Amino acid sequence: VWNFLGFVAFKRGASPRAENGTPRQETTPIEMSTTTKRMAMSLLAGLLLVSAGIAQIKTKRGCVVLFGSTANCSQPSTINYRKVQEATPEWKTIKSDGVKKGSARYALLVSEMNSRIKTACATVAQAGSRDCVVRKGDISNAGGLTVTDLTSDVIAELGR
Repeated sequence: VWNFLGFVAFKRGASPRAENGTPRQETTPIEMSTTTKRMAMSLLAGLLLVSAGIAQIKTKRGCVVLFGSTANCSQPSTINYRKVQEATPEWKTIKSDGVKKGSARYALLVSEMNSRIKTACATVAQAGSRDCVVRKGDISNAGGLTVTDLTSDVIAELGR
């Protein structure tokens, strides 16, 4: 086992037997060479750089992912779901016809609306090289990544 902070390796050696007759293992510290110390530090530094390069966004409970995945996301983006929802023909039908929440027609329209929104999000995200789209407010920690708002682009895509 290496102790990176103290640069000490431990060598196992046999010791006298314990009272029950089984051999007992003891460890004795041995000094690491300068080359070994440098290799250990290089390995540790490399691991730290690699782990820092894999930024991951943290999302709130109940997060809605509209495109991609939040795991290993490097280009996160959000949309204002309410604004996008209001731009869909299904939502306009629900409002203009007074479709009641809980009815079969409402469920069908909402299902079609969600499908349309997800398709538009995928189209816009892929065109902009974004790998994840969630609702605005669903990201609790972006992990140092820049989060782009795609609301206007998704609304424009819905209008096509």
